[in-house]
Amino acid sequence: MHRRMYLLIWLSLPLGHGCTDYALQEKATEDDATTTAEAEPPTPPADEPPDARDSADDDDDTTTGTTSTTEANEPPSITITAPDPAGTFYTDIGVILQAEVSDPDHPADSLRVTWSSDRGDALPLELVPDATGQVTTEHRLSDGVHTLTATVTDPQGATGSSAVTVTLSGEYNTGTECGSVPAYTLPTCAEATGIYFSEIFRSDPVIYRMDTDGSSLTALYNEVADDLEVDLAGDRLYWVRGDAIIERAPLGGGAIETVQPALPYAYGIALHPFARRIYWTNQVGTPKVEQSCFWGGSTTAVLPSLGPGGNCCAIGIDIDFDTEKIYWMDGYYGGPISRMNLDGTGLEVLTYTVGIGNGIAVDHRGGKIYWTEYGGSGSSVIRRAELDGSNVETLLTTMDGLATPQHIAVDPAGGKIYWADIDGEAQIARANLDGSGMESLYSGGREIRAIALERQSPC
Repeated sequence: MHRRMYLLIWLSLPLGHGCTDYALQEKATEDDATTTAEAEPPTPPADEPPDARDSADDDDDTTTGTTSTTEANEPPSITITAPDPAGTFYTDIGVILQAEVSDPDHPADSLRVTWSSDRGDALPLELVPDATGQVTTEHRLSDGVHTLTATVTDPQGATGSSAVTVTLSGEYNTGTECGSVPAYTLPTCAEATGIYFSEIFRSDPVIYRMDTDGSSLTALYNEVADDLEVDLAGDRLYWVRGDAIIERAPLGGGAIETVQPALPYAYGIALHPFARRIYWTNQVGTPKVEQSCFWGGSTTAVLPSLGPGGNCCAIGIDIDFDTEKIYWMDGYYGGPISRMNLDGTGLEVLTYTVGIGNGIAVDHRGGKIYWTEYGGSGSSVIRRAELDGSNVETLLTTMDGLATPQHIAVDPAGGKIYWADIDGEAQIARANLDGSGMESLYSGGREIRAIALERQSPC
């Protein structure tokens, strides 16, 4: 008769392994024999399934003895957020290419994005999204219709793609005619990022740019600018020179182009970037408001004469892109503030100044117009009213530090008005939309006249 014994053997690992291992070793003995019989498998404990060890053995890798699991790699996805297929694009302006990517298996910044065009234009390769999955670039495209495809690739080579079709319509800054105003969707008004302004002291005139807090002052052009306008889409700054010539130049500095060479009394200027048109006022003579294409060429009278209530001089001008209205004012004591359609029809006199009107700015989002006056009853003022001219309010006066306020600009998104003051402590200043919180951004200049704001979209 055989008898089996189970001996628990303590196996100690060398120091440094930090653990103790146990092994169950079977030793077979016989009462009357001196040899050891072949061991048989031990009987599992009662609470362990009989096939537990066999199942575990089956799962082991046959070569390494480790468990191996392979999960499916999900492909990444990409959504194009720009360009808008309904937009109008030009060959001399970079088209914004923007997309958003996602991947359930990999972080966004480990993915790579490429763009291609069915017209064969060379586009940027190997763009890296940020940690949120956003990726943006800008590129110029050839004229015509493009189907643009954005492709995202993950580290394992899986891909996803999306496409958009856009149309390019020649050059933005040059052409033969600007045509009618196209249908457009007014973009979201962006907060101002910079200020352009002019010192018109004749022996040393300068056009400057600075940030909206008054920092980073940069001299760009030595020109006498009676009024300024920014076209961010075309990367151009436009101005009316003191001798009534309209010029333009790159926003950051560069060659100056003459747009309109012979305008005897031009003073105020406004831009319509969607129609690629310039509008300007004439201080003396007729017509009082004219327009041309951005690149010059023939001029067209919008307002041939002052119309009802006119006294002297069309001077300040601005455009409400939401209603397609031109607002302008007469630069004379008690002159009218008026508005009309882009073609000069529908002329309305909204209200009258007390002093000499100079600059006007439209905030259609807030439903207000702002303007400057000086010399009326010995006081200079900044006022505002509803778009229809009602509810006139005086925001700032000489008592607040105004000397002879000139042109004015409004930043609805930033909640500020900015203006140029030509006399006294000649300065660029700003205040809240209600006139509170006035602060000087640049002072000590000589004869500061024009001002325009830089932002990402028209307001």
